[in-house]
Amino acid sequence: MVDKIIPLKGPDRVRLRPAVMFGDIGEKGALKAVTMLLDLFFAEAYAGCNPRVSITLKKDDSILVESADGGMVLSEEQEENGNPAWHNLFCSLYYTPRSLREGDYQALTRMQGWIFGREVTPDSAYEKDCFIPTYLACVQYASSFMKVRSQRDGEIRRLSFEKGYSVSILEKEAADGASGTTVHFQPDPQVFGEIRFSRYDLMRFLEDAAVTAPGLTVSLKDERDGTCQNFSYPGGTYQLAEEKHPDALLPFFKGKMEAEGKDRYNLPHHKASVSLVLSFGREGTATCYHNGKLLSCGGTHLEAIYKKAKKHIEFHCRLRRLSLKKLKERLILVVETRATAGATSWENGAQNSIQNVMIAHMAEDILNETFGTYVIENEDALRRLLK
Repeated sequence: MVDKIIPLKGPDRVRLRPAVMFGDIGEKGALKAVTMLLDLFFAEAYAGCNPRVSITLKKDDSILVESADGGMVLSEEQEENGNPAWHNLFCSLYYTPRSLREGDYQALTRMQGWIFGREVTPDSAYEKDCFIPTYLACVQYASSFMKVRSQRDGEIRRLSFEKGYSVSILEKEAADGASGTTVHFQPDPQVFGEIRFSRYDLMRFLEDAAVTAPGLTVSLKDERDGTCQNFSYPGGTYQLAEEKHPDALLPFFKGKMEAEGKDRYNLPHHKASVSLVLSFGREGTATCYHNGKLLSCGGTHLEAIYKKAKKHIEFHCRLRRLSLKKLKERLILVVETRATAGATSWENGAQNSIQNVMIAHMAEDILNETFGTYVIENEDALRRLLK
């Protein structure tokens, strides 16, 4: 019988318990580690500070990520815990600088700016939902090796890690050229077991990133078979809906709205926006994004859209007792919502469904403004489809 609990320290906190950090071992756990690192660069793209990310699957199953961002700062200034700033990013799981320690999500969001040297305030533009500082250290701890190269302000900085530990000093050299960050790493087989990545496992994640950051171009290259694929959606969710549903039976309806206010008395004043695209087909689907994250369960705004669309169709098409089930079987819907960091109410701990009354009301207002006209213009087709 064990007399006491011995806490794990250093890289062992991740390497000996990978399922705690990544949700699984094997391919699923390793894939989660890859997407956690990519989220760092996609968050910059979501903020409009990164136009291109390239991912290469190497023949040895390592991953090369090349990002056209502003370049990681990789500062060697001593932080309050005595470590250089770059060490706290890659080798400390729960460190937050005192200057950013303002509580909850705002501090973590501002750390995203701290990593890349841009200013982020709690009431600034929308930020992608992800916990960046923890992600960096987790992935580094679980890697066989990680090599980081950052070009910024006319200087290249390099770091190297192996199995959770730093194996080099911060190397610096002067250089000309565009800024950016390159990370080459390999999920450790000793942590995850023997793995071999399939590019198809990454494709949906990369597509979602490109959809929610319309200025971003993502490329995925697989050196094992020489294939290459690009993801770019300048038209955002509208372009996604058109490409994914070419068999839609009616034209696409689209609308967008942005507002400021309070969702509840105990939440801060914040900005929010809703962009929705809908049509009708033989098989209905609903895809929801919030702050750059795919929601597997949608949220209160999704049900509000269904109910409001049902009322308009019943009234303008003179259809009585149209069931929500029938409507959901025919309605093609893509919704993207955004809210200022820290203002999102989640319906569950998994954070796959949001609960925001202001966003739900905005979605209803979009339908109240012009959806009635859309229904009248397509009345005959809707009656046949929903009878």
